[in-house]
Amino acid sequence: MMERELEPALIPSMMDIAKQVAYWRDSAKEDWAVAFELVHGGLQIHNPVRLADLAGLQPSPEQRDTLAEMNAFHLEGRYPESLTPLPTVEEARGYMTRGEGVFQWLMNQL
Repeated sequence: MMERELEPALIPSMMDIAKQVAYWRDSAKEDWAVAFELVHGGLQIHNPVRLADLAGLQPSPEQRDTLAEMNAFHLEGRYPESLTPLPTVEEARGYMTRGEGVFQWLMNQL
């Protein structure tokens, strides 16, 4: 039986493997640290309006309203039993349009 040779491009180099291991190890460490903080009482602020205030940002009244409206969907993600009604397609488009404006504003604050 003749052994088939693999093309060099198909054989992962040790460097690639080391980079992948380092990436997953570092990601796991970061995830563990966040989980630890969540369990032990830190990092509990999920309200985007409150986060903006803590960061010293000054969103306009319209931006604050958009952040507050979108907070309802964050609650649904964290607490599925809250049963926040899903938006209609039109409402979702409106959220995305307003959210895009807030997103661009936040990116400009960096």
